[in-house]
Amino acid sequence: MRINPVDRLWNKIERTESCWWFLGAKDSSGYGLVKDGIGRRHQRAFKAHRLAYMLFYGPIPDGMQVCHHCDHPACVNPEHLFLGTLLDNMHDRDRKGRLHHVVGEGCPQSKLTRMQVEFIKDLVLVHHMRPSFVAKQYDLSQTSVSRIVTGKNWKEP
Repeated sequence: MRINPVDRLWNKIERTESCWWFLGAKDSSGYGLVKDGIGRRHQRAFKAHRLAYMLFYGPIPDGMQVCHHCDHPACVNPEHLFLGTLLDNMHDRDRKGRLHHVVGEGCPQSKLTRMQVEFIKDLVLVHHMRPSFVAKQYDLSQTSVSRIVTGKNWKEP
């Protein structure tokens, strides 16, 4: 059984003076998700801000993104939404100072601590151990160790 995603969208919005907050399910980046079915097998999920854009302005052309003037992924206020390419969206992010590169131990993908990285550099640069040997000790690839030693990986702020 399909449930109208538009009804689901409107039932999960809290309007404030500025943003219209989508209160339903969200993806890992904070964008609202509107589902149109019952049960996992028959559901499709729509991004809430994209659905809101289409309701007010019409179809989204291929290759275009729905961007936020307000920079709040959960906002579905059509006045805050605009179309742009991926490059437009990236430039908008950069102009607003939202570009935050997480480096070192703060990076979720990091397998190493700062102390381990310093020790790896010491082993290779000071004690002249082969990167392949050091890589095996830390369960890394030789390329990863070489990139750590040259400063291409594990950059510090």
